Amino acid sequence: MRETVRFADHLAAVDGAALVELGPGHTLAALVEGVIPAADPERAAARLRGTRAFDRQRYWLDRAAEHPLIESTVVVPGSGEVVCVADLSPVWLLDHVVDGTAIVPATAILELVLYAGARAGCTTVDELVLHTAMRLPQTRRAEIVVRPESDGARPFEVHAGGVRCASGRLDSRPGPQPDLGPWPPPDAEELEVEHADYGPAFRGLSRMWRRGGELFGEVRGQFPDAGRFALHPALFDAALHPARQLSGGVPFALRGVHLLARGATGLRVRLRDGRIDLADQSGRPVACVESLTVRAAATGRGTLFRPAWQRVAGPPPPGQVLQVPPGDAPAALALTLRELQAGHEHLTVLVRPGDLAAAAVAALVRVAQTEHPGRFTLAEADAGRTRIVAERAELVPVPGGSFSWRGTVLVTGGGALGRAVAEHLRDQGVRVVVAGRSGETPLDVTDRAALAALVDSIEDLRAVVHTAGVLDDGILASMTPARLETVWRPKAEAARHLHELTAHRQLDAFVLFSSAAGVLGHAGQANYAAANGYLDELARHRRRLGLPALSLAWGPWTIGMMADRRADPGLLPLTPAEGVALLEAALGTDEPVLVPIAFDRPPRPEAGSTPQQAPPTDLLELVCAEVAAVLSYPQVQPDTPILDLGFDSLTSIELRNRLEARTALRLPATVVLDSATPRALAEQLRPPPAPGTLAFLYHRLCELGRPQEAVHLLVCASWALPSAAALPAAAPRRLSEGDGPAIVCFPSFTSPPGEYGPLARHLPGLWLLPHPGYEGGAVPQDVAALVRAHAASIGQLDRPVVLLGRSTGGLVAQAVAEQVGALAVVLVDTHPVRDEQWLAELAVRSALRLDEPALAAMGAYTRLFLDRPAETTVPTLHLRAGEVPGDHHSVLEEHVATTAEAIHRWLTRTLPPEPGEEQGQAPDPGAGAFPLG
Repeated sequence: MRETVRFADHLAAVDGAALVELGPGHTLAALVEGVIPAADPERAAARLRGTRAFDRQRYWLDRAAEHPLIESTVVVPGSGEVVCVADLSPVWLLDHVVDGTAIVPATAILELVLYAGARAGCTTVDELVLHTAMRLPQTRRAEIVVRPESDGARPFEVHAGGVRCASGRLDSRPGPQPDLGPWPPPDAEELEVEHADYGPAFRGLSRMWRRGGELFGEVRGQFPDAGRFALHPALFDAALHPARQLSGGVPFALRGVHLLARGATGLRVRLRDGRIDLADQSGRPVACVESLTVRAAATGRGTLFRPAWQRVAGPPPPGQVLQVPPGDAPAALALTLRELQAGHEHLTVLVRPGDLAAAAVAALVRVAQTEHPGRFTLAEADAGRTRIVAERAELVPVPGGSFSWRGTVLVTGGGALGRAVAEHLRDQGVRVVVAGRSGETPLDVTDRAALAALVDSIEDLRAVVHTAGVLDDGILASMTPARLETVWRPKAEAARHLHELTAHRQLDAFVLFSSAAGVLGHAGQANYAAANGYLDELARHRRRLGLPALSLAWGPWTIGMMADRRADPGLLPLTPAEGVALLEAALGTDEPVLVPIAFDRPPRPEAGSTPQQAPPTDLLELVCAEVAAVLSYPQVQPDTPILDLGFDSLTSIELRNRLEARTALRLPATVVLDSATPRALAEQLRPPPAPGTLAFLYHRLCELGRPQEAVHLLVCASWALPSAAALPAAAPRRLSEGDGPAIVCFPSFTSPPGEYGPLARHLPGLWLLPHPGYEGGAVPQDVAALVRAHAASIGQLDRPVVLLGRSTGGLVAQAVAEQVGALAVVLVDTHPVRDEQWLAELAVRSALRLDEPALAAMGAYTRLFLDRPAETTVPTLHLRAGEVPGDHHSVLEEHVATTAEAIHRWLTRTLPPEPGEEQGQAPDPGAGAFPLG
């Protein structure tokens, strides 16, 4: 079927008609004769229903699965790759609870790997490393991929929900035959068994013994299907409980796992020097593990992490290079900010490790990387080598310790966090001095003299906890040196004063309350991240001097300044009780910098993994849910204009980051404001075009450096689109409020309608009028048809109009202007459609964001306006890139404010005065012919 069927229109045209829809094929056409002659509707319906009622019972036999947890196994022909899909829905898995959260046990992942390895011809798991916890019941399925290598080994990965959860290697080397000796073990001390939060399925450990450095356990369970497993996960997990009961950790890495027998229904276990030996209830060897490594559980509300930045040796990418001078941090930050805002195509910022100023600059750059992916690189210059620093740190869990307070503790900052710490310490009988603008001891912590006097007055000072700070959030483009200083002084400058004023005191602890913004690169917090990056390096600096120091890069709290910001996706706010508990646990470690944070879902995939994107059918629902979460709406309609929802530059970046976390895509910083509606935003997240489609061919030509051929492809393809001489009049969409003439904006042929979103924040009275055909349907037969359709739409406004168009949208504005009696026309970097080089530049950047129907429509409009003379008698402003700041795209992006100001000034001079305004009188900037709104 090539055209719309329009059943409803035909029914309306034929009086008294009835319709029986059988589908577009001819298979059922013969039944029509049995229905149509029946004048009685009940008889006709009876013929359609048939004479037998179906009771809907299934009699098909379900094929027994080869393994209880495996849904399917595929061996990829020619590559030897094995892919297994696992079902993680069995109810007994929910009994594996760690710190209040049900997660897939490491032993279940091992079982899946053993099965996949057997299909690949491998019997030994050389190494299995767990990366992220797989939460239940959220995780329904997992995918195990085993790949071949030339040396015969087989690397594997385990993915769930688009996240790499585990990885390792398989081989086939033989394993030892362990002998556990007499049972129960002689001369061993029997210990009490604790099952913690485990459900019944994982409480199989019945007895436990200790003999010197050895641990022994006996595991019994009721699993009728244990014989179908290599080693039942619940039994094996119970066998590991002695290690967890004494160490408090969960399995992190298993090395040298040898399966010696299958289907055990009970186990004996010996743990010695990290090695695990397993036997069945008769003493026959079942398995051995050469090495077990445990780590702190990372599933509860609040865990300590150590940030570990990945560095790769090599030259920086091509482009501008900024070498940050050491020493003066405020000066270095001002210099870096200026270069980050300079509009370089790519900028590498080169810092020196161990320098306090460089640490602040590095944190600033990380925020810039978050807001503008791909434009900035952070590199270190150390001993003649240049090393690129990854944009994100790996967070390594760290087990906490204990700490005892004594003497007097100075808490700087009288805000919510400072008060929470002070109350906790006083509950323990510790003397506390709280200093700050709103503290019990009124003090400006940036006043060095006043701070020195306070420190000298505390004779038994044993600890300092610096919690002071202020927020002044804003995107990088809006940041200024003054805004940097506003946040810098109470946070970083005060910390430096405290460091210098207490360096000679015998302190037990020197704690700096930093923020994860400096580690994670939170968008919209460049100044805050810089100050906190300085604090983290100050703690390391003190450690190098032999002084106590701990910087805590906190995630969100439920109180204080951080509670006022919306939590990042995947993070849970810490309560005051959780926060002070993590503070003391961190003080019991030997780490200078820790990140206390609580995740509510696994972290983002690691570099090198291949996460799956959200299914296209779920994208619109996903976008609407994330929009509602960012703006605190109960729900969001998919066709509500983005600007009407209340997005600003900061919340748009926040939504972009949430969508990146959910889809594993890299999205431009302007993706939200470039989209007209949530539905249009969801379209931006669609997977790449399938091979052979128009979009695929177009993108491929652009990648090959053939943009002119790409545009010609679209022009040729556009002839296949339906066209019409009469098109329906679309309703203009309001972009910004304002009195006076309506400024009607026409989209360029290569950009989605959201291109005028930034301009609407600077100019009042903007309306958008999309071109027909970009969302499917007919395109105009010729320019005259387009002019008639747009003129009818503009007539609905019933007010004077100014027409505006960027790029090729300006050609439409010129064509429509005289037909609608426009007061003026504004052309933003408009060129005629005959400049091949200019068309090539458009193809490379703008049109790559269009979907398949829009690409074909772009070809049609390019064809219609090819070599069309651009003439109009209406007053016209030509704003060309270069004459105003910016290039063809940035005039309405980074430099939109200056572009809007130029338009406003010209319209104020050009438009006729409102009735009652005296001729020749200078217009009031807030009223008159072109009010600011």
